[in-house]
Amino acid sequence: MSLIQGHNSSEWIQNRNSYSYIPGKLLLSEGPSSDFDWDQLHLNSYVPDSKSTSKWGSSVELDHYHQNLLMSEKDADLIVGFLSVIFWGYVSGSDGVVRTARALGKVRSFRDGRASQTPTSKYELLQSLKKSRELVAQKDYGKALYQLMSIKYLGMSFASKVVMFMSPIETAIYDSVIAERLSKHESLISSQWVCSSMFGTIARSSTRHETSH
Repeated sequence: MSLIQGHNSSEWIQNRNSYSYIPGKLLLSEGPSSDFDWDQLHLNSYVPDSKSTSKWGSSVELDHYHQNLLMSEKDADLIVGFLSVIFWGYVSGSDGVVRTARALGKVRSFRDGRASQTPTSKYELLQSLKKSRELVAQKDYGKALYQLMSIKYLGMSFASKVVMFMSPIETAIYDSVIAERLSKHESLISSQWVCSSMFGTIARSSTRHETSH
């Protein structure tokens, strides 16, 4: 907060209020059909119909939904929480356009892989999520972020989304939109800028190096 106070805080509040993500999420299927299946998990996508942000409900509700799943001791809940965060992050952006099919495609990549690449196994995925959760509990958010970035296809941006939902009060998302705005801000805030895509490449390369020894 001290970084924002005295550095055009009203501008930051205005930017935040104008940057609304549609609160899409994945829910356990309660019927015979589903949008996504992974072993015994059957999920459906949910995106509010209304274009009015005032009718979406509080973003705190979405925080609680994902946090409860990500902090659950049940492996199935942890997987649902992770995949739902991926879906939420891709279903829309700052332009407000809903892209449900695209978001579901990104979710499927964690199950099926991409092109000729095999994905991180479900077991390894769960272990990374659990280890990251332990690090979040220790308030070691940097290592928690780094741990999640060992998961294939999960860069810094989406890893920060998962960490944020694990601890929404004490952490924040660092995606390309935020990174761009930080880089252009003429204040102390600009010194916090890092390239999120470059950091993701370095982290995954380092993880592979450590694994090979």
